Amino acid sequence: MRMFHVLGKPQEALAALKAPELEGFFDQVSSFFLVMDLLYKHEFYQEVLEVYQFLRDRQLENAKYPKDCLILILAACYKLNTSEALKYAVELTKECQDAGRTIPRKGISLLCCLALNQNDPRTSLELLSLIRDSNYISIRNLKLYTFAELDRIDDAFSILQHVLDRDVPQMSRRGEEICAEVLTKLWEAINRSDKKELASQFSRIEQAIKEGSHISTKSLDELLCAPILERQQPRDQGTGFQQSGSYNQRMRSPIRQQYGDRGGQWQRPGISGQNDYDT
Repeated sequence: MRMFHVLGKPQEALAALKAPELEGFFDQVSSFFLVMDLLYKHEFYQEVLEVYQFLRDRQLENAKYPKDCLILILAACYKLNTSEALKYAVELTKECQDAGRTIPRKGISLLCCLALNQNDPRTSLELLSLIRDSNYISIRNLKLYTFAELDRIDDAFSILQHVLDRDVPQMSRRGEEICAEVLTKLWEAINRSDKKELASQFSRIEQAIKEGSHISTKSLDELLCAPILERQQPRDQGTGFQQSGSYNQRMRSPIRQQYGDRGGQWQRPGISGQNDYDT
């Protein structure tokens, strides 16, 4: 499967995975993950869901809710952007909750944005309650977007004021950025309210946001679907730190940030992982 992944052959990988004569040959979660990752990369989003169902049907050990696969599934649902995809993703999230499994923050973010795209801000708000730490750029923007759609302008203003009140050096403001499209959604909510005092107050807040360099140059979609950056190995690790071993060990979970024995950063044109600022 790694060969297909490197060569960029999603259809061939899928055919090999489903081939009756190869049954049992790919009975590892990593094989299914690589196929799903490859399909996602080539925009075969419905096929990503089909491979996950195929994985569940195989009943492999610890294969029902693998974290990295869940992120890809929710990303595929986000890209499909249909009411059916939203229903499927919400049901899967509830299954994970009932099973005591945690959905990664990135997956919840994608699902929230899918709900907003499907004009369901109440579902987005409910999902956001699952995230304990909201001090991330995508979560902050999703909350603002959700509050705007629910006409909860005061709650949105509180978040924006908190951003302005924080004494953060300009070089460190990456996590404080607000997407321009989110500000547009807030203006739409204010115009619906027909309250001149809110418009005047928001004009002052918006001006302060711009003057403080808090406007993001990226769209919300770009933040959610940004490439993954592999974390550098800490310099102060002692001799007891176990380096990544074989190729199999290093590639077992390419979407998850991990320490590795490779220098530099590794990127894949797919969804973002657990970056410090953009999740």
